Amino acid sequence: MERSSGLRFLADENIAASAIDSLRSLGVDVVTVDDRHLRGFPDHRLLDAATAEHRAILTQDTDFGTLAIAQGAPCFGIILVRPGDLLPSEILALVADFLRADARLPVPFIVVLERGRTRVRTLTEPI
Repeated sequence: MERSSGLRFLADENIAASAIDSLRSLGVDVVTVDDRHLRGFPDHRLLDAATAEHRAILTQDTDFGTLAIAQGAPCFGIILVRPGDLLPSEILALVADFLRADARLPVPFIVVLERGRTRVRTLTEPI
């Protein structure tokens, strides 16, 4: 089990830099695809990189869920922020609220963060 408050993230390209900066200012361990020299790489490579570091992918891209669920790609965790057109401040608020909740997450997991709702799905195979 992993606690949401202790999660470390690999932020996808679609997460605004200002949201990432704000999360970092709150003490959240977030690295970006640019930090890892992965900009433009296919999603499965990002998922592999995050899994190797025991980081959850922070994204607005549903393709990561498809990789993990339908294709069975190994993963540590996926945090999907929906809908895809949120302002950076809205992304920050959703993620910060989730981290403050300090939920227990069975690895591997997919969490969907939406206004007024959080859904957690456990994937079948642990990493």
